[in-house]
Amino acid sequence: MSCLGAGTTDYARPVCGGGTPGKEAVMPYRLACKDLGLAECDFVAEAKKLRKVEEMMLAHARDNHPEIIAGISFEDYKALEHRIEAAAHEVAV
Repeated sequence: MSCLGAGTTDYARPVCGGGTPGKEAVMPYRLACKDLGLAECDFVAEAKKLRKVEEMMLAHARDNHPEIIAGISFEDYKALEHRIEAAAHEVAV
């Protein structure tokens, strides 16, 4: 798995850094918009922690898919959070 900079448009991956020189940071959780049924969107969130992936996906949804977020109730927002959590998966290292 390669690490991409924050300026890339296809993936939302944190910039790899720190750790052992010559080794990439481990990104054990991944979630794509396609995993949530948005086939036309290539966004992918990857992070070491599940909560970070959830935060990245919710921020992306707010910014790029406002029709999903706009005007939903608190209960529906919580259901969306659970759907995101359920769809996120660990990446084989």
